[in-house]
Amino acid sequence: VQNNLQPTPMRVAITAADATLTPTTAMTVITSSNAAAKTIKNITPPVSGYHELSLLGTDAAPTPLLSGGNIASAYTIVQNRPIRLYYDPVSALYYVESVT
Repeated sequence: VQNNLQPTPMRVAITAADATLTPTTAMTVITSSNAAAKTIKNITPPVSGYHELSLLGTDAAPTPLLSGGNIASAYTIVQNRPIRLYYDPVSALYYVESVT
């Protein structure tokens, strides 16, 4: 549930390879002007405990999430299809919800 007292979704442009995303709201809208170079390898947790994040890509060119940082498995964000990530503070990894 969202009301006028809660922050609106954060918007961020990913323009580099192996970028670190630093979300400040539960939902982050991802855009980019440089589709060839944009990838996300790390996410800075906004809180230290368990939490969930939603990511929504708005570009026609996909935005890959890369493993090797604190993302457990690689996934490609598809335009206008939000995904959910779950943070496990024990492993310090984000897990992408299974999407088919």
